[in-house]
Amino acid sequence: MGAKMNKKILICSSDVCDLTELFKSSPTITCVSMNWDTLISCDINEYDAFVILGYSHGFSYSFSIQEKLNQITKTGKPSVIQVLPGICGVADTDPVSTRFMRLVYTGSLEMTKSIEKGDLLDDQNNTYYPAVPGSDSIPLLVYKDKVMAHNKFKGNLKFTPAEYALWKENSVIYCAFDISNFAKARFSPISKWQAIIEYIFAHITNSELNQNIPTGYSNIFTDQSSTGSLDKCFDNALNWFTAADILIENGKKGVYEGFATEIDSDGSQKKAVEIRNDCCGEVMLTYFIDSLLNNNSESKAISDNISDFIFSEMFINQPGGLLHGMMKWSLKSAHICYQDDVARAIIPQMLKCRYSGTNTYLSECTEALEFLYKTTGTDGLRRNRTENQDLNVEEISHLSSHPAENPSAHYTGYYSGALLLNYTITGNEKFRDMGIKGLESIMEAYPDTKRCQSETQELCRLILPLALLYEATGQKEHHDMLYKVVNDLKRFHHESGAYLEWDTGYQSRYSRTTSDECSILTKNGDPVADLLYTINWLPFNFIQAYFITKDELFHELWASISEFMMNSQIISENSDVNGAWARGWDIELNEIFALPNDVGWGPWCIESGWTVAEIASGIGMGLLKDKLIKFY
Repeated sequence: MGAKMNKKILICSSDVCDLTELFKSSPTITCVSMNWDTLISCDINEYDAFVILGYSHGFSYSFSIQEKLNQITKTGKPSVIQVLPGICGVADTDPVSTRFMRLVYTGSLEMTKSIEKGDLLDDQNNTYYPAVPGSDSIPLLVYKDKVMAHNKFKGNLKFTPAEYALWKENSVIYCAFDISNFAKARFSPISKWQAIIEYIFAHITNSELNQNIPTGYSNIFTDQSSTGSLDKCFDNALNWFTAADILIENGKKGVYEGFATEIDSDGSQKKAVEIRNDCCGEVMLTYFIDSLLNNNSESKAISDNISDFIFSEMFINQPGGLLHGMMKWSLKSAHICYQDDVARAIIPQMLKCRYSGTNTYLSECTEALEFLYKTTGTDGLRRNRTENQDLNVEEISHLSSHPAENPSAHYTGYYSGALLLNYTITGNEKFRDMGIKGLESIMEAYPDTKRCQSETQELCRLILPLALLYEATGQKEHHDMLYKVVNDLKRFHHESGAYLEWDTGYQSRYSRTTSDECSILTKNGDPVADLLYTINWLPFNFIQAYFITKDELFHELWASISEFMMNSQIISENSDVNGAWARGWDIELNEIFALPNDVGWGPWCIESGWTVAEIASGIGMGLLKDKLIKFY
């Protein structure tokens, strides 16, 4: 007998993509690629199977294409057709964004053990053409909107044909969204999508997939062949700022905010181009830490460039008067002042002064605090933010003569800490007194503070301010506050080194919301950690607490969370994400996967300051502990 012939597969695709490359790399099949014009004129009888991948962009409908696809579907041969507007029961209308939609596996057809009925899958910011499947269609994936669950659809899984996303009809698998670059677009969870891709491959080839499926990124948790060290982790994070084009003219015009959560179907991720005071300050410190850690004069120059930018008239009102010293939230929102964001712009500069023995921009830090001080309530707290158009002599007098009643670590904790750090460096006693008052007001409400994202977040955001409080006063009651918060935080510690999101009583402002700023926590017990609002602060905060208390406990906590950060750092050929961290982390899957309901800061949001710089600076300060502890 002669050798068995390989299956011959026709692939029609506008571009090279993950799915076509997977078929082409298989040694058991022969692939013939063609464009739409060639498809129309080809003899389909030459082929054993068909992979037709339409794209939402650049496609022009024609009767000839529809006729050819109808011929293919009637052959009875295995086919995959990514549906297009105007054909396969799809109206010729604009596509729908799947940004806030989630896919649910129906369990209608048996796949691998890695995917089960009700599993939730995310295709990021994809495009979807609602279709009208035939009566014999068997749905595999359906779209659901405003889902409030982490990884499993809750309740009875009922669906209509209008919700079909991936379905089988006789010999054809239809897909109503762009599945072609499942790896580049970072579909999640990875294992669930691999089960889907394996099913499609087996359907077309009638054979098992005996090769690796691309994933788009990895980390040390998932890639056991990778090794890491904290030095390397810090360097990788630092390199991200330049590789991802975050620095603007070497810091002379600040830094970009980072990347928004939207990942389009081709794998491109939306850049967040806002220039914010907090992100600039946090990145400035990371470069300063690198100058100490690696004796890097270029990093010192970049850090100084960013400092010059932050404390110029671009960000601080200079001319005197009622708003003198007011630090703008961002260049686009120059009328808004968030005290916590100001604190995270000036705490890095004050630490820079502390570690370098200089007073550079210390007076500007003090002026920024003076503005905040005069708009602080009698309880040492401020409202969430102030806006310049609302501020006049009468309003400022009202703010300073009434309690703000806003005991929130998210909004006011770091502001109190900045006051106390300034006192420790300059001896300004009124700042010390106001810092004490603010933190004692928060702790009086504790644990029922005004939470923003979660209870875990509030705990993480209190550690640095309480450590600075203890440094400023040396009082036992303030020492005990710090340790109480740390011990309470340990309740949410996971063996991976992360701390899980938790919110007793679901009191957080953004708990269980949709299409607004949202928590990634759907219910207590979700295996999810937040690296934007919560555990991103911990490497920095634990090492500062160690410097202040000299308690080895805090160094051990720093080492544990830093190891988690090292293991979860993104490894990718994509320079926009390599070396960074994103917001939503599933500690069981060891990948970025969480509720995508947040309007702007979903699971794949990457903040240059809040996340990458905060984590990197904390790791770097820990690596410098023997040198830096001398300044305390």
